[in-house]
Amino acid sequence: MNLAPAFKTIVSVAGATGAVSAVSVPLTLTRGSSTVTDKLNIVSCDGSVGDNNRELVSFGDKDSLSVCWSVEKPQGEGSVQQVASVNSQELSSLFAHKWNRGTESWKNDSSTHWLQQCTDSESGWVILTTEGSAEYLGLCNSANQEGIPFIKKEGQVGEDSSVVKLYVCSTNCWAKEELSNSTKVFKAEKAGSWNSVSFYRN
Repeated sequence: MNLAPAFKTIVSVAGATGAVSAVSVPLTLTRGSSTVTDKLNIVSCDGSVGDNNRELVSFGDKDSLSVCWSVEKPQGEGSVQQVASVNSQELSSLFAHKWNRGTESWKNDSSTHWLQQCTDSESGWVILTTEGSAEYLGLCNSANQEGIPFIKKEGQVGEDSSVVKLYVCSTNCWAKEELSNSTKVFKAEKAGSWNSVSFYRN
């Protein structure tokens, strides 16, 4: 599904000159009676998305094989602030892996480092929030002990992938947090700490 071009005013850009992380994965598509395998390339957007007049696309758009993503915070009056993202390579890998799986549940997929429960580190954690139909995942990576990044996926499982909305958070993510047998239990997200992820044809 293609969306009309979207132009956004960037109020400020944080970390726009940082390293760009790209991930390419084979993507199998069905066209008519034949099945075609193309290469999907996903990269974090380099520089201001507004200045480049990139075309906004939905997550999982079947007509887009070269895509960049940007973490953005609303600033009012239709403008956004582009937010510096952490763990860009890990996020690019997740987006590429899930690009044509937006309608599926992500929380039980152990093929990535993004999980609902992490027991691989000394200080384990589990996400037990029941806020609506959203799914929450955190980066379970022993090399990342501080500032664990989390992602939230909104959209009913089984619906068209165009309704999928993604949000990320790297600090101050939880309003309700408990400790159970040395395991952190996250129960409610902290309002204002989660920023949306937008995707653009690259």
